[in-house]
Amino acid sequence: MPRILVKREAKNRYWHITGTCVLKYPDLLQRSDARIALILIHEATHARLHRAGIRSWPHIRERLERVCIKAEYRFAKRLEAAGWNVQQILEYYADKLGMGSDKNGGSA
Repeated sequence: MPRILVKREAKNRYWHITGTCVLKYPDLLQRSDARIALILIHEATHARLHRAGIRSWPHIRERLERVCIKAEYRFAKRLEAAGWNVQQILEYYADKLGMGSDKNGGSA
């Protein structure tokens, strides 16, 4: 991802035409460093999928979002291994991925 653009009136997304990750400014002020990193991982995964020729068509959009969420989850597990307190984030992703509670070390 060659560019990151922070805008006041935007939503977090990847613009494939310009190769830009767009982040919503007010959200950044309210998020932890770990959560901002996970947003970047999510959008970078969209970029990687696009570079691999996988387009975000409506009929596969849900599957692509799940791939991005799994990438966020895997990165959050790495943050946990490095000593970051991300238990609440891991529980959120475990629930979102349908894995139940991650307190017992479940994996995506």
